[in-house]
Amino acid sequence: MSTQQRGIFLAFEPVFNDAGEHYSFRIVLINKTLWKIVFDGFMYIGDEDLPLSGSVDNENTTQLGYLKKQSLNDYPEFDLTLWRWTTEGQDGKIVCQLKIRPKQFFKNQTYSPYLNADVHLYSLADDFAAPTKRENTLTSYTRNNLPDEPANVYDQMRVKLFDVEARASFPEAIDLHIHQLTDDYEKIDAATSLALQIRRFEKYLSDAIIIGVPHVYIIHGKGKGRLQKEIHRRLKENPDVVRYEEGYHDGYGTGGATKVIL
Repeated sequence: MSTQQRGIFLAFEPVFNDAGEHYSFRIVLINKTLWKIVFDGFMYIGDEDLPLSGSVDNENTTQLGYLKKQSLNDYPEFDLTLWRWTTEGQDGKIVCQLKIRPKQFFKNQTYSPYLNADVHLYSLADDFAAPTKRENTLTSYTRNNLPDEPANVYDQMRVKLFDVEARASFPEAIDLHIHQLTDDYEKIDAATSLALQIRRFEKYLSDAIIIGVPHVYIIHGKGKGRLQKEIHRRLKENPDVVRYEEGYHDGYGTGGATKVIL
C-alpha cells in the first residue's frame, strides 16, 4: 500500500516488552484527508464488543487502543462510521467494516511516516469529497426565510426571532430506550442496539449545540448502566458541555436520565 495515498487508515503498530518479545499491537487511526474526522463504532474480539469513538484532526492520528497478538486468532472485526466535521457540524458519512484475517494481516506491512514505525496498514476510506451544503441548519433556515432586500436592523431582529423559535420548538429531552428508536428492537443484538442509541444521542446533542439551547435531558434508563457510562464518557470529552447532572430530575425520576448544561 502506497504511503502517499490519501484517505483514512487503520494501523497496527507492534509493541514489544522489555525482553524484546512482541506481545501486542497499538491500534491507530490515521487521517490523511483535508478534514477533521469524527468516528463512532465498535471493535469485536470474540465475545467482546469494545466501543470506539472520538475525533482526529486532518493530517493527524489518534490511538484507539491495543490488540493482543494472540487475539488475531479470534478474527477481530471493526465497524466504524466516519463523518467529516465542518463549521456546521457533521457532514457526509462513510461506513467501514473490516475483518482481520491473520494470514493477510502480516502481508499488509509498510512504513508509516506518521508513526515513524513499521505497521500493518489497512485502508478504510478514500478522501472525502467537497462538503455538501446542509439545508436543515438554523443558518439556512433563516437565510431562506429572510427577504431579498439588503440586511438591516429589522432583518437582524428577525434572525433573533428565528433563533428563539428554533430553541422553543427543540425537544427538551431524547428518550434512548431502544423501543423508542426502532420498531425492530426485538430483532437486533445488544451491540447494534447500543450503536444506534449512541448515534441518536450524538445527533440530538449536536443539533442542540448548533441551535443554542441552554440544557437538555438524555433519557438512558438504568438497566446495566452501559449506555449511561458511554454517554457520560462522551459528555466529559465534549468541549461544548458545561457540565452534566445525575440523580433525580423532576419528570424523569432518579437515575434514569442525565441533565446536560450547554
